[in-house]
Amino acid sequence: MSSRTDSGRPPRCSDDHREPLPGTAKKGTTYLIVEHAHGWGRDVLDGDALGAELTGRIRELVDSAGAAFHLIRRPGRDTREGAPVRAYLIFTSSPDPDAPPPTIEAYDLPGGMEDIFALDLSGPELNTALGARRVPHPLVLVCTHGKRDLCCAVKGRPMASAMRAAASSMETLLRRRNGDPCAVGGAEQAAGINDTVDVVWESSHTGGHRFAPSMILLPWGYSYGRMSTDQGMAMLATLARGELPLPGLRGRGCYDGPGQAAEVHVAAELSAKGYPVAPGELVVSAVEDPAGTDTVRRTVARPGGGRWSVELRHRELPPVLKSCGKEPAAADTWCVIGFRSLDPGE
Repeated sequence: MSSRTDSGRPPRCSDDHREPLPGTAKKGTTYLIVEHAHGWGRDVLDGDALGAELTGRIRELVDSAGAAFHLIRRPGRDTREGAPVRAYLIFTSSPDPDAPPPTIEAYDLPGGMEDIFALDLSGPELNTALGARRVPHPLVLVCTHGKRDLCCAVKGRPMASAMRAAASSMETLLRRRNGDPCAVGGAEQAAGINDTVDVVWESSHTGGHRFAPSMILLPWGYSYGRMSTDQGMAMLATLARGELPLPGLRGRGCYDGPGQAAEVHVAAELSAKGYPVAPGELVVSAVEDPAGTDTVRRTVARPGGGRWSVELRHRELPPVLKSCGKEPAAADTWCVIGFRSLDPGE
């Protein structure tokens, strides 16, 4: 990469698009995200944003639950004067076939950040007594964490504002479909919820600022990157149709890198044939990989709609600039080298 761009400024990490997106999603299946409109520091749990004592307690809480912790704020730092702090507890997709479906639970915290310590983070529907309410629409977290990396501020903030404006005009994002609390595009209005403009949030570090604007789609745990503003707004319309948005898709955090890349590949293949998939619909399972090889296989199933074998090869990439101001570092990717149906006659 050149040491200067055409504009004369030093290159930013998100200027380099040589690294493929599939297989780079933030990993994890549990999220605790809390509204905090003030400064986030370089790391939300370094003690700068919340103070050393509170930070230590939060770190212990989320570490014991294996949860990711994010601070969020409304795009443009819009605040609701006198309103309680908002928090969300999200349980995303899981490779465990017996796991409950992805869920988002919302909480108002009249006592502020201290109220999160009363929450049970071990599973859904365990905090009813604390005012938990199911959220009937997805959440989009757009990374705008400028102190972590400048790219997230420069590219993330305009994206978050544009998507928030688009979401505020899409009433379908507040509708249930077939009883699924996080489906969109259905006919039944979600009672008692008025979170239209709260579909899209600015978020602290979502992983992969070199892919800015970087974002996470919840409750499923999909990561996205390198999206234009038009693609960001189109994402909401795609979700309203009950379909998985494909532009900028990096993968789903419940799977490893090859599993993420395999799901992205199958979703794109089906969409190209006129059979788009719903968020979280595809199920990825690993095939026993031979020891000492760079080639692996994953099986991707669409319940009631087919199974496919995806063969992938690990490949080293030329060094990439993973963060602004740092030296290029080693990178790798998973390339799809084989794809076939496992169902006779297809």
